[in-house]
Amino acid sequence: MAAADLRAYVAPRDGLAREFEAVTGSREEARRKSAVPSVVLGLTLLFCAVLALILGMLIWQGYFATIAQTRAKAESAAHVVSVHAQWLIEAGNQALRRIDDVVGPDPATADIANETIRRELAGLPAEVVRLVLYDAAGNVISGDAGTPTAVGHDEYFTALREGADWQISSLILDEGGSTPRFAVARRLERDGRFAGALAIYYPASVMEDFWSSLALGRQSTVSIVRTDGWLIARFPSPSAPLNLIDYELFTDHYAAAPIGSYIAAQSPADGLPRTVGFRKIAGLPVLALASISSGAAMSEFWRAAGIVVAIVAPLIILLAAGAIWLVGIMRRDERTRFQLARASEDNTILMREIHHRVKNNLQAVSSLVQLQPIPQTAKLEMSRRIAAMVSVHEHIYRSDQFANAQIDAYIRVIVNNALAGAGAPIELSMTLQPLTVDKDHAMPLGLIVSEVVSNAFKHAFGERTDGRIEVSLTRQEDGKGRLTISDNGAGFDASARSEGMGRRLIDGLARQLDGEYRFENDNGTRFVLDFPPAATGNVTGS
Repeated sequence: MAAADLRAYVAPRDGLAREFEAVTGSREEARRKSAVPSVVLGLTLLFCAVLALILGMLIWQGYFATIAQTRAKAESAAHVVSVHAQWLIEAGNQALRRIDDVVGPDPATADIANETIRRELAGLPAEVVRLVLYDAAGNVISGDAGTPTAVGHDEYFTALREGADWQISSLILDEGGSTPRFAVARRLERDGRFAGALAIYYPASVMEDFWSSLALGRQSTVSIVRTDGWLIARFPSPSAPLNLIDYELFTDHYAAAPIGSYIAAQSPADGLPRTVGFRKIAGLPVLALASISSGAAMSEFWRAAGIVVAIVAPLIILLAAGAIWLVGIMRRDERTRFQLARASEDNTILMREIHHRVKNNLQAVSSLVQLQPIPQTAKLEMSRRIAAMVSVHEHIYRSDQFANAQIDAYIRVIVNNALAGAGAPIELSMTLQPLTVDKDHAMPLGLIVSEVVSNAFKHAFGERTDGRIEVSLTRQEDGKGRLTISDNGAGFDASARSEGMGRRLIDGLARQLDGEYRFENDNGTRFVLDFPPAATGNVTGS
């Protein structure tokens, strides 16, 4: 008895240890599954980061595209300025050549106001140009009001005196600096000697007309510069003459190409950063310049970029915040499901342990019955019935069906156990449809099967060796389950009342199932038990 007790109680503990190992593994799997929220959060944040990176790259590309567009616009504007400046200078030079022919052999006697001479200025902006005739010393002979009266020491007049055919002056400022202008001057030569000069003065304000037509924006400028670096004219006009020969326009850019653009960190005229386009005017020692304020050029870009960022950035933030919020919910859900799964697994272990212990206790009871001083037949009957109950508990904890029981598999075990204990050459046939019943009805059904099959083994065949027992379990059209056990034995009088324990046990168990049974004689004995769905709980085919 001590050995039996040891086996009864040690085995459950070993099984429990195995169950806890299984649960530990399932919990580890649950922990691995709980990494899903972190993965979701990581992927979402990665998506947000990629979106932000793409946005940054687009802004970065847009920044450089804006710079390239600004440089292209400055170069195009410089070309327009060069066309206007070329016309203005060449038209003035041509007019001076015609006037030289009209002045006559003695310039000292010429009158600039002469209608013939004034006619030669046709085509020029007559309302702003001024014409002056100078003698060989640079003193005015005749000229329009508001022009210099003595230019003998001016660099452009000196160049004419030294033999140059014509010259473009640098920017000329009055003593008060109020009327900046520049001159296109031509050498007068009589009898092979220098006889003076003709000069057309343009106000530097003519550059404003160029500037207005280009619409380059605030703080933009247009200029014309001689190739020796001296500024000829500019809008807005500077406060003093300016030489750019040592500036990057000449040291770096014009030295490399006659046409181009560059970004100036600081203008030599007013110190502002600008994007400058330049172009050498064909046939003239002059460069045309157009510059666009870097701040003005980029302000529109930054405004557009700011609008995009103002739209996209909140979306990225909302997406990230939503992901964090969603992951929080997922993690709480994971924790809840993990706790429920753990509770369910713990309950499963406890239920297995209970059924295992009940099974072992019933086996211990069976062992105690064998020790009692009662007839051997009674011992066998009691052991058989206890074995049927043991099979129920074993089937339940092995199949993990604690609410319902798969009765077809349970019946197969009971019938096979009964056949193994019969010790007779009996042919057995079982046709069992899968049926699930409430766990509380599994044991009554099992005990009924055990009683009927055992009675057939004991009483149906006698000494015959061709005995046959058929067991079937079906689901009827009305939903009821039907258990049929038949043999080809001697049969019996089904109408005769039996007072045996087996018959009383079947009666009680059938009432517990709320079922109906009958015995029939048909070339042997047939037992039929119908049990309604209400009695079996949920009877389902599986």
